[in-house]
Amino acid sequence: MIIATNNNINYNKTVSRGIYTRDRQIQYKRNLKTETKSHTITQGALLAIIVFIVFMIFCSCAGMLYFKSVIANVQMDINEMNSQIRQIEQENSILKAEKISAVDIESIKISAERMGMSLPKTNQVEYVIHTDQEKNTSLKSN
Repeated sequence: MIIATNNNINYNKTVSRGIYTRDRQIQYKRNLKTETKSHTITQGALLAIIVFIVFMIFCSCAGMLYFKSVIANVQMDINEMNSQIRQIEQENSILKAEKISAVDIESIKISAERMGMSLPKTNQVEYVIHTDQEKNTSLKSN
């Protein structure tokens, strides 16, 4: 049995009364997909961002140059100290060689003759005689 009516029944459209239906969910997703948000930046803000980026790059370059100069100064100080160490080591080796040669009896005799020294003569020598009793008294007094 078929009944004819004049009422328009729309099965695909829902009444927006706050009832959550599948059609409203699909409509919400369509709105999300088609909705585009446009963000605009003013020229002043863009200029400020560019100036800030350039300033940060300048500061980082200046900082790198400063630390490079500090490192270079420290390296120069280290090189100077190393050269002083090598010079002192050379002087030390020269002095050690002189010390070894100074211990040699022949070199002592030669340098004594150059200074006009000679063996002492008999009248230049004084002999000191100590007795055992003097030694004992000197030990007790200490």
